[in-house]
Order: sequence, then C-alpha cells, then structure tokens
Amino acid sequence: MSDLGFLRGVSSVLILAVIPLLLLVPSSEGQGVTTITSLATVTTTFTRTSVSLVQGTETRTSTLTVSYSTTTNLPAQTLYRQSKTLATFGPEYGCLYDQRIFTAKHGQVVSMNLTSSTTISFFVMKGRDYDEWLKVAQCAVTSSLVEAHDVTDYYGELVVPEDGHYYFVFLNFFHDKPAKIQFTAKIIGVAAMASSTMTTTVAVLGEYRTVSETLVVTSTQTLSSIRTEETLFPLGQNSLAIVVLAGIAAIVVVLLAMRKRRRPETAAATASAQPIPQASIAAPSPVTADEFCMNCGASLPAHATFCNKCGAKQ
Repeated sequence: MSDLGFLRGVSSVLILAVIPLLLLVPSSEGQGVTTITSLATVTTTFTRTSVSLVQGTETRTSTLTVSYSTTTNLPAQTLYRQSKTLATFGPEYGCLYDQRIFTAKHGQVVSMNLTSSTTISFFVMKGRDYDEWLKVAQCAVTSSLVEAHDVTDYYGELVVPEDGHYYFVFLNFFHDKPAKIQFTAKIIGVAAMASSTMTTTVAVLGEYRTVSETLVVTSTQTLSSIRTEETLFPLGQNSLAIVVLAGIAAIVVVLLAMRKRRRPETAAATASAQPIPQASIAAPSPVTADEFCMNCGASLPAHATFCNKCGAKQ
C-alpha cells in the first residue's frame, strides 16, 4: 500500500469518527436555545382595624299636664308689692336668705313677678317643708312647689294644692354683691278644670362605648416572566469527543511512525534478495598507491606500514 492510500484510509476513519460527535453538538437555532415562560399568581390581603370611642345619645320626652284655668270674676288680692335687698355676707356662710309668708286656700292661683340686680334663686315652699329646711340649715332646697335658680327676672303662677301657710324664699349666693329685688305677688283667681299639655324633648348623652371596625381587602395579581436559556454542550459528551479524537490522533501517529521504521528494512531485504546477473560480476581492481596516512593524511605507498611523513603506524 502506498503512502497516499494509507492517508486516505486514515482520513476515512477520522471522518466516520467525527460525524457522530458533530451530531451530538446542539445547534444554536434548534435545541440549544430554550424560551421559558412562567406565570405566578400573588394574592395580597390587607387588614385594617379601627377602634373608636363613641358616646351614645338617648332621647327622653317629658310631658307636663296642667289641668286648671283661672277665673277672672274675682278681684285680685295683692299679697306683696315691695322692694328688698339681700345684703352681702361673710365667707363662713354659703348663702344669705330672706322669706315672706302668705296664707292661701286650695285652688287659688298665685301670680309672682320679680326682678333682681344680681342672679338669685327663688322658691315657693309649703310651711312644713320650710320648717324642715331650716332644721337642716343648708343652702340647697330639696322640696318646693316652685324653684327658679340663678335668675334676675321671673314670672310664674302657682295653683295652691291645699289650704295652709306658704313661704316665698329668696337666696343670694354672692358674698360681695348685694341683691336689690322688686317683688310682687297676687292671688288672681281660683283654678277651674281645664286641660293644658306641654311636651319637652331632651337629648341626654349616654355612656361611652367602644366600636371596632375591621376592613379586609384582598387583591389578586398574576405575574408573568419570560427568559431565554442556552443549552450548553454536555460535559460528559464533550469529554468523550475529546478522548476519542485524541485516541484516533495517537493511533495515526503510531501507525505513521511504524510505517517509517519498516520502510528501510523492507528496502534492504528487497535489495539483498534480488539476484545478481553473472555478467555484472567484476574482478577486484588492483590496489593503487593512492592511500593516505590515518594520522596526518599524507599520501602513502601501497601496503605501507608506517607513514613516511609523521611515522604513525598504519
């Protein structure tokens, strides 16, 4: 086999070995590039709790019914028409009072009118209630038929509930301010049956209470992400390809070296084995005198034992 044929054979082996390896390498247009789309749903819950202190209100309705009318066919009877002064008093006292007594019968109507230079309190009390109040000796009045607190002007009417003695009571709570009072009281008639209704509506503040409100808000959001990944050549296949290629190259180098070593031996063996024709055998040529000294290179005669120039033994 010639060198050209040997190289062709080795090339064919290399091609057959490399083609499967190339098929293992992914292309950039096919399986080497991967697009991944991921969807994620995120749910968020927000909770807010508010606590407030609320004062409740309560509506109360009170009705006052007065069942009388005043006759006018009787002449008015004046009880008091006078000016009076409630003087100042020391700090050891809580108030200063004055009173006027009158007698009335059941059903009579008493008309009262007063003015004062400073605020005072005015009361109409039964005789026995007045006596009890004096025994307690306190400025606060707990039982009365008429009461007016902190007034400078007052007008009103009283239907006497029963026969007896009654008191007009005046109270001054200012230590340093005298109260100058103009007061008039009259019996203006006798009450008769009638119907008079007065309704009053009052809003009363109730107790505080705690009100808790909780607000829950839930929102759902879908998130999408797209990414592109390039698939790398697997490390195991890459290593295998390198090992195979290196092994094939080593085999080629060894084959080439062995082939070069065998060529000279083959040539020598071929030359020794070839027959020599008889016509080509020649007799040995006579020895000429063209011999030289092995030491100095001088020309020597045939079969000389020593050099004629340097004397070296031949």
